[in-house]
Amino acid sequence: MVKLIDVARAANVAVSTASRALNNPSRVNPKTRSRVETVAAHLGYSTNMAARSLRMGSSRMAMVIMPPWRESSMLNDVLRGIDEELSKHGYTMIVGQLNEAGLPDPRVLEMARGGMIDGAIAVANDPPRSGGLPILAAERPIVGLMIDLSEHGVPSVISNDRRAVHDVVGRLLANGRQRFMFVSGPPNYHDSERYGGFTEALAKAGGKAGAREVLRFDGDYTFEAGWNAGGAFLDAQERPDAVVCSSDDIAIGFMKRVQRAGVRLPQEACVVGFDGIAVGAFVEPAISTIQQHLVRMGAASARLLLRALADPDADLPMRTIVKTTYVERESTIAALGGPAKPAAPPKARSAASRASKAS
Repeated sequence: MVKLIDVARAANVAVSTASRALNNPSRVNPKTRSRVETVAAHLGYSTNMAARSLRMGSSRMAMVIMPPWRESSMLNDVLRGIDEELSKHGYTMIVGQLNEAGLPDPRVLEMARGGMIDGAIAVANDPPRSGGLPILAAERPIVGLMIDLSEHGVPSVISNDRRAVHDVVGRLLANGRQRFMFVSGPPNYHDSERYGGFTEALAKAGGKAGAREVLRFDGDYTFEAGWNAGGAFLDAQERPDAVVCSSDDIAIGFMKRVQRAGVRLPQEACVVGFDGIAVGAFVEPAISTIQQHLVRMGAASARLLLRALADPDADLPMRTIVKTTYVERESTIAALGGPAKPAAPPKARSAASRASKAS
C-alpha cells in the first residue's frame, strides 16, 4: 500500500506539505499542489478518509440536503456550483434527501450528530411549520439555499423572487395586458414570494385600464401541473391575456395544452416562466423567463459554509440575494409589440425592370 511518506519523497516535499496539498489544497501554492497531486495519482495513493477524520477532527465533507423533487434540471446547476466551490478547498459533497413528507432521512441526522459531516446546505427545504430545524440539533454549521431560513438564525442565499415577478408584471401592464393568471407551485416559500410580487404589482396598478387577476391555479413545479392549468385557462369564462408561471416546467406544460386547443401564443395570451432552464429556449414559442443564476447561488452558499467552518464566530450575512435576470423571448415579445403582422408579399417587378436587371 502506498503511504503518504512515499508521495512526499517522490514529490520532494515534506510529509506535512504533501498532507496539506491533498487534504487542504487552498493552503499550498498551486505549483506544489499540482506536483503532489500528480505524484499521488501516478503512485496510486488513496487518502484514508476515516483515519484523516480522526486525526484532524474533521471529515472534510459537507452534506447537501435536497428537497423531495424527482425531476428538476435546475437542481443539477445548484449542485455543480456547490461542488465546484467546495472542491477548491478540499471538501467533498454528499447528498441527502427529504422524503415526501418533507422530513429528513434519520440517517442524515445520525451522520451530522456522529461527526461524519462538518456542515450542511439545505436546498429549497421549507422549515417545519412549528419548532426548529431538526438539523440544527446536530450543532453543525448550516446554510440555506433557495429558501430564507434567516429567522432560524441560518445564513441564507436566495433570489429576489418577489421583486422579479413584480417587475415582470409591471412590464406586461405597461404593454397593455389586462387579465392576469398566476400558476403557482406548492404552498411554500417560493409560492409566497412570487405570488406576493404578482399581487403587489397589480395592486400598485390600482385597476388601471381594467388590469386585474382573473384566475389563479395551484399546482406544483411539473409539466403536468402546467397542463392542468391550461385546462383551467381554456374553461375560464374570461380568458387571461397574460399568464405568469412559477416555473418553466409549468409554463411548458401550460403552453402545450392551450396550443393544442388552438390558442395562439403570444397573440392571445403571453406566458412567462421562472427559473431559466435551458430547454425553455427550444420550445415553441421560446419561453420568456425569470432566470435564476443557480451555479452562482450554489457557489455562494458553499462559500458561506466554508466561512462558518473556518471561523465558528464569523459574522455572516443572514441574507445573500443573488439577483435574477429577465430573459425576453417569443412567448411575450410579439404580444408586447402587438399582434404579429404577416410578412408583406414580394412586389412584382415590371418587364422593363427584369430586362434592365438581365442586361
